[in-house]
Amino acid sequence: MRWSQGILLLAAVGPAAPIHADDPAPTKAERLEGRWKVVALESDGRKATAAELEAMKDGGWTFKDAEVSIEDPNAPGKSSFKIDPDKSPKQIDLIGLEGPQKGKTMEGIYRLEGKRLTVCVRDVAAAGKGRPTEFVTKADSGLGLITLESVAGSAELCRSAAEGFEQ
Repeated sequence: MRWSQGILLLAAVGPAAPIHADDPAPTKAERLEGRWKVVALESDGRKATAAELEAMKDGGWTFKDAEVSIEDPNAPGKSSFKIDPDKSPKQIDLIGLEGPQKGKTMEGIYRLEGKRLTVCVRDVAAAGKGRPTEFVTKADSGLGLITLESVAGSAELCRSAAEGFEQ
């Protein structure tokens, strides 16, 4: 799996729990809302080099409502997502909304620790191997592991934009 394809594949997700402006506390899906920058990437047991990560410095993921946009100059994409935070490990399904992944679901797992989000998904070409069960990739596993960090203030910007749109 190439890095740009890996990022695109990692981003195809299904509908999340609805987010309402009058909810007193953030929903579990709302905690993902905002812009996330890529800080580490691994595919089929191979870690991205510092140069490969530097080339992605302007890329990242942006979660808004039930969609995630992948900002990758080589393979931009948009997906819907569905999470099940009550499973162990927490589960995420990414469903492609455009391009070659359109309509295809990638099963994955995720963990959210403070401002760091780690997602491990299996490439649709290896879907028969099932959902990952740990945050590790191995050669020919069809797994991609991406670590993202929240960009300060981005969730608030997304919520402000949504509230302005609703008025």
